[in-house]
Amino acid sequence: MAKASVLGVREARARFSELLESAQFRGQEFLIERAGKPFAVIVGAERYAEMQSELATLQEERSGDGRKRLQRALMEIDAGRITPHDEIFQRLATKKK
Repeated sequence: MAKASVLGVREARARFSELLESAQFRGQEFLIERAGKPFAVIVGAERYAEMQSELATLQEERSGDGRKRLQRALMEIDAGRITPHDEIFQRLATKKK
């Protein structure tokens, strides 16, 4: 996670629309605190999807069967038989523009 700006719940509530715009379109991240303790995080949807994908990959890597599937997939990517998801997302983003 990039360095997140830290805000209290009241300030976050007052600036909610601005925070959403900044997270989605500028890639900023915000840690919301309540009573001085972490309470919530605001990140853009694309960044959230990236984080979920990275987490799933890490979880796969921890299992023996998952490691084998990942090794097979990497070999398929290297051989040009399948396309990595990040490349597909990049292509889709380019088509939207």
